[in-house]
Amino acid sequence: MITQAQYDALGPQGREIIDHDRRSAEIADIIAEQPVVGIDVGEVIRGRHATRTRLSAAAATICKRGTPVDGGSAPRTASMGRR
Repeated sequence: MITQAQYDALGPQGREIIDHDRRSAEIADIIAEQPVVGIDVGEVIRGRHATRTRLSAAAATICKRGTPVDGGSAPRTASMGRR
């Protein structure tokens, strides 16, 4: 989680990514509470994933990949990447 000051320091694309991720987390919580969900939920999830991929690609053109969004100064290491 980032502080409000860190959020405010982000550019518009960074804030859009944070807002998108927060909304995705809210949706995931709602889905997790449901005993059964319709097939259309998959479409929503795929759409949000595609949007997040597009946002990440756009941000990568502005930011150096590996720079922490949380305001830290340490670069990402291989052990911190995807598994």
